[in-house]
Amino acid sequence: MRKGFTLIEVLVVAVIVAVLAAVAIPAYNGYIQSSKERVAKNTAGTIAAAIAAYVADWPGHSPLATYDVGGQVVDGQGVTIVQLPDDYGCTITNAVVTVTHVDKTASDSVTWVVG
Repeated sequence: MRKGFTLIEVLVVAVIVAVLAAVAIPAYNGYIQSSKERVAKNTAGTIAAAIAAYVADWPGHSPLATYDVGGQVVDGQGVTIVQLPDDYGCTITNAVVTVTHVDKTASDSVTWVVG
C-alpha cells in the first residue's frame, strides 16, 4: 500500500482552495467597505449632534475648520467637542460635517441644525 498523495489529488485540492478564495475575498472586501461607510455615517451624525448641542449652549462659537485624522473637534477656545476615530478626518463648513476615511474610500456628510 502506497503512502502519500498523488499529483492529481493535490491539484484538485489546490483548485478547490482557489475557488473558495475567489469567492471569499471579494465578499470580505465588501464587508470591510461597508464597515468603513457605517463608521463614517455614525461619526458624522455624532459630530453634528455634538456641534448642534454645543452651539445651542454657546451661540456664535461654531467650529468651522478641518480636523486631522484621529484628532479632536474643538471650538475657538480649544474646548474639545468630540474625538474623531483613528482612521477618519473631519471637515466642517457652513453647518455641514463631512467625515472621510484616510484612504478616501468612505465618506459621509451631515448637516447640523440648532434647536
